Amino acid sequence: IGAMTFCTGVVAAIDSIFKHLLPKGSGVVVQTPVYHVFFNCVKNNGLRLLDNNLIYKNGKYEIDFEDLEELLKQDSTKCLILCNPHNPIGKIWPEKDLKRIVELCSKYNVQIVSDEIHCDITSPGKSYNSILKYSDDAIALLAPTKAFNMAGIQASVIACKNLNILATIKEGVGHDDVGEPNYFAPSATIAAFRHGDEWIKELNEYLENNKKYVQKFIEDNSLKLHLIDNDATYLLWLDISQYSTKSGTFAMNLREKTGLFVSPGEQFGRGGESFLRINIATSHANIVDACDRLKRFLLGK
Repeated sequence: IGAMTFCTGVVAAIDSIFKHLLPKGSGVVVQTPVYHVFFNCVKNNGLRLLDNNLIYKNGKYEIDFEDLEELLKQDSTKCLILCNPHNPIGKIWPEKDLKRIVELCSKYNVQIVSDEIHCDITSPGKSYNSILKYSDDAIALLAPTKAFNMAGIQASVIACKNLNILATIKEGVGHDDVGEPNYFAPSATIAAFRHGDEWIKELNEYLENNKKYVQKFIEDNSLKLHLIDNDATYLLWLDISQYSTKSGTFAMNLREKTGLFVSPGEQFGRGGESFLRINIATSHANIVDACDRLKRFLLGK
C-alpha cells in the first residue's frame, strides 16, 4: 500500500494536507454531490472550491471528464479530492475512471487526495480499487472508524508511495498536533483489522439486506422514488425529484410530521437538491419503521 503515517482522523488529515502542501488561494476540485465537510476544509484553509459536478443521467452517475480537464488545466488548481467509494452516491469508481483521473492530474501536476474511508463497506462480491494502485504520488486516507463503528477511537492512516510527499505530511500533522495516537487507538485498530474479517462479512450482508428491503418497499408500494444503485457505504442516495426539488424543505417537513430524520441532498452541493441521503447502518426493524414513515408522509397520511 506504500508508506503510511498516523492521523487522528480523515478530516484532520485533509486539513493538514491542505495547510502544508497547497499554497493559499489554490484551487481544489471536488466532485459534487459529495461529502459536505470537504467544502469546509477548502474554505477554512484559504483555498478555492472548484466544482466538477457529476453527470446524473438515466438514474446513474459518471464523471464529467471534459469539465474535469478544464478545471485541472488552470494554473491555480493544485489538488483534486476524490471520494472512493463515493459519499453520498455509494459508487466504487471503476479502474478506467481512476486511471483517467491519474493521467489528467499527472499531466497538469495536480495532487490527488483520495478519501477511502468507506472502502471496507462493500456489497457482497464487490471490492474497491485504491488510487494507490495507479499513482505513486497520490495520497489515500483510510481508517477503521466507519467499518468497525469506532469513530471515538480517533484513528486514521495517510498513505502515499512518494516518501518526499509523505515526509511533508508527517511533519504537518505533527505541527498540527494530530499526528499522535491516544493510548487505545493502535491496539484497537490492529485488533479490528487483524480479527475483524467475520465482522465485515456479516456487516456487509446485513447492510445489503437493508438496502434490498428499501428497494423492494419502493417498488411494492409504487412510490415515485428512485434509489441510486450503489456498491458501497452504508448510505443510500434517494431521488425524490417526483415529489420535490427542495430537499432541505422536504427533509424538514418529513422530520416534523413523522419523526424520521434524513440528510437533505442540498448539503452535498450542486446536484443534490432533489435527493435524500439515508443511513441504513441500523437494525432492520428501524429500516422497516423508517420506510413506513416515509410512505405515510408521501401519501399524506
